[in-house]
Amino acid sequence: MRFSFFLFVAFIYGVTGFSQDFKITKINNRSFPKVKLTVTLNEARGIGDLKIFEQGKDIQFVVDSTTTGQNSKAVFYLLDINRLSPIERQNVFDALLEAVTEIKAGTLINIGFVSGNNVKNCFIPLSYEFTENRQGLLQFMNESSFLYLNENMRTNSDCALLKTIDFIHKKKNLPKQIVLVVLSKDIRNITMVNKFLKAGANEYHIDVKLIGNVLENYIVEPVGFYPLPNGFIVKDLNENLIQAVQNNNLTSLQETKNYTLEFVGTQNNALNYFEIRYMDQRIKTFYTKPDKKTFKMLWFILAILVLILVLAFFIRKQILLKKRLASLTETVSLLFDKRVKILGRQTFNPVVELRINDYIKNYHIKKLTTTLGRGKDCDLKIDDLTISSHHASITNEGGEFYIKDNESTNGVFVNDLKIDKKIIKNGDIIRLGKAILMIHY
Repeated sequence: MRFSFFLFVAFIYGVTGFSQDFKITKINNRSFPKVKLTVTLNEARGIGDLKIFEQGKDIQFVVDSTTTGQNSKAVFYLLDINRLSPIERQNVFDALLEAVTEIKAGTLINIGFVSGNNVKNCFIPLSYEFTENRQGLLQFMNESSFLYLNENMRTNSDCALLKTIDFIHKKKNLPKQIVLVVLSKDIRNITMVNKFLKAGANEYHIDVKLIGNVLENYIVEPVGFYPLPNGFIVKDLNENLIQAVQNNNLTSLQETKNYTLEFVGTQNNALNYFEIRYMDQRIKTFYTKPDKKTFKMLWFILAILVLILVLAFFIRKQILLKKRLASLTETVSLLFDKRVKILGRQTFNPVVELRINDYIKNYHIKKLTTTLGRGKDCDLKIDDLTISSHHASITNEGGEFYIKDNESTNGVFVNDLKIDKKIIKNGDIIRLGKAILMIHY
């Protein structure tokens, strides 16, 4: 965006005396006070005629790099040859073959034909792209296109001219110089000739040239018309085909080179103005002093944003991991409880560890109801006066085990809490009088 702004300002400042023989294409100020400047010059004079001035002083510069400019011209030959005899057609081909080999290198060429009276097919381009391969283009024309042309075919030259201009206008990346050369046996058949000769197809920036028989009714031949006084002979055709391309009134920029120059600026302001002189042309423009603090601040802000993004990523990752672990723990717990229930119903039975004084005994609970007490008919007999005859009972209720106080004298305690009936789990401590019981699954 900054460079585009520079180019725009350069254009505004250099509008007087500005020519396509000399233009600025880029200003690079990132290595201030060193400044890089890219200019396009006419190769005919070269870089030796260029001067850079700051505050009226001539500034020394070095050439950092040089590149050849793009193709300088595009030429389209529109041939209205349906009325020509076979010999005249061959003469046109021979003249074209000779002419295009003499046209300056870098010129893009295309060829088309006035081909019919119908609007849809009144114009046929030999190729849909402009090319520098002249020999290949003419060889293709000789082998194919001429074979399909009918001497007696009715044609619409006005239509073909309009179609050709529209065809050229739609092409992208063509050079700024575009020349349309129309060759016809009878120019009077083209009613739009004067319009395009006078306007020069300015709307499309196309320079139109005409080659044909002498116009008997014209006292003064129009500009851009090249007559064939001796008919369609090779020599006259060749001369006119070349002159029509070279004698156009567009820019004089034929061959260009892009030079990247480097100089050390002598100013230290926010805006530093300088002038470039090339022969009799001048362009005034400027470069800015980069704000290094701004760049450092932008890098700092960018680093902070990256750090925040990285931290946010890891924090989110930790939160998701914790959620997954919690979900996994809950799932395992549920599966374990379910397993305990199922095994309790079938074969998995808890063990009661009895401790009283120095006596220790392990009892496997296998019945749905197990009685505990001093009585002889108790399943787990505890011989101590602090124990009632039928002190308590343990019951299996759907896989869950409960202990119930059977109205004993000294009561039943689970984990030091007196109960009437309570579910018991692995590791619970049960006290009956002096007896201590622990449940193990």
